[in-house]
Amino acid sequence: MLAPIINDPERVLTYIVINLEKIREDYGLDPTQISRYGFLNANHHAKPASILRVALALARAKDVNVVSKSLIDVALKEYFEWNLGYIYKIWEDLLKGPTPIPLGLKEE
Repeated sequence: MLAPIINDPERVLTYIVINLEKIREDYGLDPTQISRYGFLNANHHAKPASILRVALALARAKDVNVVSKSLIDVALKEYFEWNLGYIYKIWEDLLKGPTPIPLGLKEE
């Protein structure tokens, strides 16, 4: 089984975060939506690792050794942003406001 790699993961994470901020601004969402417990969090640890995982899965499916910027863009645009657009149509009123912290959870 192929195990693709991500060259310069810190740079890639920065690129993803910048794009998540842009998506948040494009949809007019509250800044808390990109933080922990927010809808645009992309991971429960407030790191965009799930987008990296999607890009790695795409690389494995395409039999590619190194995850390229185009695969990151596919994970961001065709997976993450497409899903947000779908959910946004249904839950626009819930997504526009600040994100409440779920009951039983506290900030660390």
